[in-house]
Amino acid sequence: LSRFFPEQRLRAVRARLLLAGSPGNLRAIDFVVLRFGVAALLLGVGMLYVYAAPGGVSLTSLGMAAVMGACGFYLPNVWLSRRIKERQTAIIRAMPDALDMLTITTEAGLSFESGLQEIMTKWDNKLAREFGRTLRDIGMGQSRRQALIELAARTGVPDVQSFVTALNQAEELGVSIGRVLRTQSEDMRVRRRQRAYEQANQAPVKIMF
Repeated sequence: LSRFFPEQRLRAVRARLLLAGSPGNLRAIDFVVLRFGVAALLLGVGMLYVYAAPGGVSLTSLGMAAVMGACGFYLPNVWLSRRIKERQTAIIRAMPDALDMLTITTEAGLSFESGLQEIMTKWDNKLAREFGRTLRDIGMGQSRRQALIELAARTGVPDVQSFVTALNQAEELGVSIGRVLRTQSEDMRVRRRQRAYEQANQAPVKIMF
């Protein structure tokens, strides 16, 4: 299947699996096979329904079987999209507190990497695990700049991308990281407050429905 499936589509699937945190260590081709497998399974159930239907084989029952097969093909995609959204939401919620911790540790004289290590030690959430992977990348010889860029790519969260861009620019210009972290921390808290107001404004409409 990997031989016939377009490489461009596989790259897109690979990127989405990365955003979802590589659930189950699935490879791109594994996920494609999963989609076809679920589609075949539900199509088979649909065909059993066709032959077991009281009225026998009909256009309606065949259409139902086809719909079940199509649903089976798209269900893994729905599941993956949900995983991506849940993971990104968890990272967004953890960012302000993580930046507060980084600001405190940096202003106390610790290095940026030590601040990330403190977050890993004290918390066990998706952002802390991503910081741990970034630390491992740095420990294996990768530059901090590249490790942070890959962190932003793995999460796909605008807040993380903004944080990474600010840090890399500060490193280029020789600006104090502590000052940049404090600015970013305040900015993240403003964003969190704005999101809370937005959700509060949407709540009455959702409750009504």
